[in-house]
Formats: sequence, structure tokens, C-alpha cells
Amino acid sequence: MALDHYIPASYLGSFSLDKSRGKLRERKLFAYNFNSKTLYQTRADKLCAINNYYDGDVDKLWYYEGDIPSALDALINQKINAKQWITTLVPFVCSLLVRTPEFVGRFKRRMENLIGFSQEFSDTIRLLEFQRLLAPILAGDWKVLEASGQGQV
Repeated sequence: MALDHYIPASYLGSFSLDKSRGKLRERKLFAYNFNSKTLYQTRADKLCAINNYYDGDVDKLWYYEGDIPSALDALINQKINAKQWITTLVPFVCSLLVRTPEFVGRFKRRMENLIGFSQEFSDTIRLLEFQRLLAPILAGDWKVLEASGQGQV
């Protein structure tokens, strides 16, 4: 059973203070369970994921995930090149809008009066919406904000 992330584990791991692990996805993070109202620590690759969330075709769309950390570092350090921008950062930002569990509900509310909606096509709709968003996100005016320090969480 595949554990499919709707937020890439390598991106989540970049928020970790745990520098003892080499891979970002293996770093520890604090998470909060709203149901049990408990705070706990777990690895980034265990968060923001659902078993068998995507079919095989949709999962191939997230090809850029391994390049996210280096592309974000390049962006923050103002050393981003066109290839990183187009092949990693633009698809990454698009994916944040279509990967979440809330996406299908948002899309359904927006479109059901126009074209109807069937849950069985949610992965196809996710792919189409991803493609539709690429151009406006590429052309958008991006602002980079960075925070650092040892403040309390």
C-alpha cells in the first residue's frame, strides 16, 4: 500500500531543526493531532500523506520532488536558473494547489453547475487543473520571504 504525500516530504523536512539525518524526508518534525489534541514528534515522511491517494499516472506528475530542496536554496540565495525555475519551482507551486484532499471539494463546488462532477475522475481533474495553472504561476510576480532564528514555536 503506497503512502502518497499531498505535501512533499522533502519540503516538510526542510522545516525541521533535526540536522542529524541526511535526507530531509527522514528528519523529525512536531505535529499536532486536532482530534486527540496532542503534540507529537514524527518523521517528515509520515506527515501529510494518505494511503493510495493517487493512481499511478498522477503520482508520476510529481517528478520534481527530489529537486525541491536545491531549487528552494537557489531561489533564497538568488542563484536560481531558468531550468530550476521551470522544471521544479513552477510545478511545485502548482502541485500545492491541486494535491491536497481539499482540492476535489473546491473543484466540485466551482464546476458542478457547469459540467457536473464525478468523484471517479478526481485524478484526471487534478492533472487538468495542474496543467491549467502552470502558465499563470509561471507568469506570476513571485515574492520570496525567508525567516530564520531561534524563536519559540
